[in-house]
Amino acid sequence: MVSRNHFALFFVGLLIMVAWVYPFFVFADYDYRYESVGQSKDSPDGRQWWVFDELSPSDQKTVQNMIEGQEYTFESKVQAPPTVVKKGEKYYYFDDTQTPDWSNPRTPGTLLVSLMGLITVLQSIRLELVSRDPASL
Repeated sequence: MVSRNHFALFFVGLLIMVAWVYPFFVFADYDYRYESVGQSKDSPDGRQWWVFDELSPSDQKTVQNMIEGQEYTFESKVQAPPTVVKKGEKYYYFDDTQTPDWSNPRTPGTLLVSLMGLITVLQSIRLELVSRDPASL
C-alpha cells in the first residue's frame, strides 16, 4: 500500500509540474526569426505578396539584406516584413520561425519550476520504493 505522505508528495510534485508547464506556453516570450527560403519567377499560388517598391524604407532594407542572406529576429510578428515580396521579375520567399526567447527571465523560469515538480515526483517514487524494500526494515 502506498504511504499517504509519499502519495501527497507525488501529487504536489505533479501539480507543480503541470501547473507551471502551461504558463510557459502562455507567458513565455517568443521571438520571430526571419530568413530567406528561396526565389521563383512563378507567382505564388494563393499567397498574398507585396511589391518591393511599395514597402516602407526600413522593410525594403530588411528585405534586401535578407535576400543577401542575413537573418533577422523580431520581437513580434507585426514588426516583420511580408513573407512574399516581388522584386523585379522574381518573387522572394521568407520564412518566419517562432522561437522562445531564453534571455527573457519568464521563459526559463517557468521551466525550472516544472523541473522542480518533476524532481519532486521522482523523489516521491524513490522514497516509496525504498520504504517497500525488505532490506531497509
